[in-house]
Amino acid sequence: MMTNVINLGESVVFEEVYKLYYPSLRFFAAKYVGDEESEDIIENLFFRLWTQKKTFMNVSHMQASLYQSTKNACLDFIKMSGRKHRNLDFINLQSSTIENDHLHDIIRSEVVSEIYRAINNLPLQCRKVIHLEFIDGLNNEEIAKELALSIQTVKNHKVRALKILRQQLSGNGIALALVVHILCR
Repeated sequence: MMTNVINLGESVVFEEVYKLYYPSLRFFAAKYVGDEESEDIIENLFFRLWTQKKTFMNVSHMQASLYQSTKNACLDFIKMSGRKHRNLDFINLQSSTIENDHLHDIIRSEVVSEIYRAINNLPLQCRKVIHLEFIDGLNNEEIAKELALSIQTVKNHKVRALKILRQQLSGNGIALALVVHILCR
């Protein structure tokens, strides 16, 4: 991506960062607050980054800041919600576990983000088929009906997509294993 100073006040840079990190940050936030709330939290985070025209020294600095800001926003949400006492007590009791889980959640989020990026690079029909199965949870018959394709065509698109994803994700064994598991079930 970028190697020097990252200025989120520049619209092109902001859009690139948003596209790259929104899925993984949302996935990360959902581990703390659930899927619906995570969308609002990440949208608000990016809104603040845009209005503040935030600048980062490098990609590592930006990633660390994005994940820490997401975690803090989630904890703030938990404090403000009706679940305050139950969740905060759990967090206090599990603080060392939370830090380890935090790292695992970041890694999981990055793997999911890499998978989303790879899926978005697939040819259009393959991307539609994979999205309907991987994201929406439809089976082959439902996908065929949705896209007005034969079941065999859906299977062919899945095989082609899996071949492309294997090539794109060959350097990331975890992401590749996850894709193979999901698509070959």
